[in-house]
Order: sequence, then C-alpha cells, then structure tokens
Amino acid sequence: MTAVAQHAIAIAVPVHNGGRFLDQALGSLRAQTRGDIGIFVLDDASTDGSFAIVERHAAADSRIACQRAGERLGMIEAWRRAARLAFETFQPEYFAWHSDHDWSSPGWLETLHATLQANPDVVLAHARTELVDLEGTRTGTAPPAIDTTGLSTPDRLARAVFSEMGAGNAVYGLFRRSALEACGIMRDEILPDRLLVAEVNLHGSVAYVERAERFRRGTFTSLDQNAIVSRQMRNLFRDGYERRRPYTSHTTCFLRHLAQPAPECGNVGRDARMLLAMLYYERSLSKFKQALVAEFETLGPEAPDPAVDFVRRGLRRAYADRDARPAPPSTHRDVDVERLTRTVEQLRRELKDEQDERSLALSRAERRYSDLDEGYRLIRCLGAVGRAALAVRDRWRSARTR
Repeated sequence: MTAVAQHAIAIAVPVHNGGRFLDQALGSLRAQTRGDIGIFVLDDASTDGSFAIVERHAAADSRIACQRAGERLGMIEAWRRAARLAFETFQPEYFAWHSDHDWSSPGWLETLHATLQANPDVVLAHARTELVDLEGTRTGTAPPAIDTTGLSTPDRLARAVFSEMGAGNAVYGLFRRSALEACGIMRDEILPDRLLVAEVNLHGSVAYVERAERFRRGTFTSLDQNAIVSRQMRNLFRDGYERRRPYTSHTTCFLRHLAQPAPECGNVGRDARMLLAMLYYERSLSKFKQALVAEFETLGPEAPDPAVDFVRRGLRRAYADRDARPAPPSTHRDVDVERLTRTVEQLRRELKDEQDERSLALSRAERRYSDLDEGYRLIRCLGAVGRAALAVRDRWRSARTR
C-alpha cells in the first residue's frame, strides 16, 4: 500500500465486532478540532457487520483508509498491523490508537498534540479518562495515570515500573512515532500495554494532560488479575493460539529484549535498558509470585528452558530471603534509584573484562539451548549482562537492609 496523503498525525482504529458503538467512535474522530489527521481502520475479521460501518465512514471522509483481515489476528497483531498500515499510508510524526467502543472530546487530539510540540522531551501524552457504562452514562473518573515529566531517566523508569500507572488508559495517548517504533510497537505478551508504557520511558517522558478528555466504556467488570489475564489470553492472540507460561514470559520480556544490544533499542544506553529490565523483573517476581509458582508446578525439577530456570531461581531466593530481608518495593518511592544507578555504573566498569563461573555456565547453556528460539535469546542476553544484573539485584537488596 502506498501513502495516499501525508499527515502529521495518524490514528489507528483496530475493530473486532465493534459495530454497536463504532459510529460514535469514528464520529468523534471525524469531529476532532485538529482536522489534518489520517485515520486507518483495520477490521479484525468481524462478523457483526462492522466493516460495512467502516466503509460508510470512509466513503464520506477522505481522511479514512480501511482494510479487512481475512482471518482473526488477535488484538496485539491487529494493533501492530493497524499502526504499521497507518505509518505507511500517512507517514505521520505522531500516532495514536483509538478504541472501537470509546469516544473522545473534540479537542482531545489537538490538546495532546500541543503538549508534544511544546515539550520535546515528552514522547507520550495521554488524556484524562472519564468512565462510562454501556449506555454512555458517566460512572466516574479514572485515577490520574502515569506522569514522568521532570524526572531523571532512573526515576522515570522506577516510577513507570512500580506505580499503578493506568496503562490501559495511557496507551490511548498520542505517541511520537519514533519512540513507539523503537519499542517494537507492541510485544507479544500478556499485559502488553503496561510493557509499552514502561518501555517508552527509555526514550523520554510521559505526560498526563488533564484538560484533554476521552471516554472509556466499561465492557467488562472483573478487576481480578487472573480474570484479566484469562480474558487477555482469549482476546490478545489469534484463535487457537496457546501461550505456555504467560507470566514467566511477561516477567522476562525486558531481559530478553532490552538487556542486550539490538537495533530496535535505538540510541538508548545499555545501562538504562538493563536498569529497566531488572526493575521490571523485580516487580513482576513480587507481583506475580503465586502465578509463577503455579506455572512451575507442572514442570519437573529441571526447567526446560532458560527463561523458566532464571525465574525459578529468583523465586527460590525470594522465598529463602522473605524472613531476613524486606520484600521488593511496592512503589517507585521505595527504590533508591541513585544508589542503584551508581551500582550499575560500577558493575559495568568492574565486569568489563571479567570471566567467572557464571559466564562459563551461561556459555555452555547457550550451546545447549541454541535450538530453542526464546531460550536462545534469553541466554544471549544473560551471557552479556547476567552477572551484572544478578549482582545489581543482590547488592540492591543488601543495601536496603542496611
């Protein structure tokens, strides 16, 4: 597909059986006061006539392009593909997703765009979210979501990891396209919105813009973590897809993708990437402890791949240390980021040329698991930074007991 027109801002609307509320969602986008936008709608194999509604809007508004998937992609791939098609079609500098069942106030996009233009260090600006029921009646206001403006990189990362950030609202903000692409757009994991909003802080700040307003329609009621993940396993991935050990995969995601040099990381330094990977690992190890243990109950004493083994060792240490040491921090305010950052820098110098037993073991493990794609990526990552990462955790915990 070739670009039909260049727009500074592109919006992608992934749709799956969203016909009931789709007119309102697309109507709110067409009514934005910032008119120079491109809207790409990707229908994810809907069966309720959604695509006919999309085609009607596209026929009435030249800013709308659309495409229908022949078979269901699942939410993650639909979001990724819709974003890439919007990039290709409109060549934007800024980008946002929009839900097929929510709507936004007329000044939503213009206000967020003005925030990004006025603050070059901000890479994601997101709005106040008003909660509504299925009939559109207001039921409350979502708590203010994450804001990391004015913070140093370590403080940004700590707040993004340990705060209750409201990622499900922040992810519907306006991104700088360059930062979003540097994050791989969206990763194939449960809770992908939380991963993305945390990771984008590697590239700049996230701004909460209260005067911008969007309306989120409540389409489910359970806030139980297991219920949320069960629902995501049905919705995020294509039909028939089965993800083994989703909590283990989520917990080690940044270790596998960020703690080693990679083109997708852009110019972000290794220390910052490693810091985010270890902070997120610590947070997940604490938050998902029971779920991780449950995933291991079906396994034998020897883990079948390095990702599982790495988390298993962390859980063993967590249980062994629970009476002697404090639990991992629950909020970013509990993290001594200055001390942790100094530790990372010191370890980087100390371990530059060091070869110890762990590195040799990892080298052997790399050869052993070279036929397992996910395990191979993790082992390559840990082979480069595993010694430093584990030492960061141990020194961090030790420092918190003093």
